[in-house]
Amino acid sequence: MALPILASGITPQQADQIVQSRIPGKHQEGHCTEYALNLGNTLERMKVPYSRIHYIWWDNGKSQMHVIVWFKTSDGQGWLADNETSHPIKEDGVLSRSNALRWITAWNSPFGGPVSDVQISYITPIR
Repeated sequence: MALPILASGITPQQADQIVQSRIPGKHQEGHCTEYALNLGNTLERMKVPYSRIHYIWWDNGKSQMHVIVWFKTSDGQGWLADNETSHPIKEDGVLSRSNALRWITAWNSPFGGPVSDVQISYITPIR
């Protein structure tokens, strides 16, 4: 099921600057949730629609967890960002479980592998 999207007030260039900024948790291993929460707060203050995508995957029988942030810029483009990347990643399609799974398995942050190894835990409502 696709989720409805509202217009946003930042450009892709502004989004890149925000994602590159010193948001707590950025480039710190194990701090993806801290970063996602802080980036979400920043986007919310700027009235940018965003959502957090929480997922797990299995690596040698052990589960791992990660959180990424999806948001939309004023040109209607969807983007992904996390604490491990320096720039937002442009994504196609609407925010949905199936697209999130496709984005995660195509994007190596930190997981890139077979779909069978990934499970979307939950996607927060768009704020």
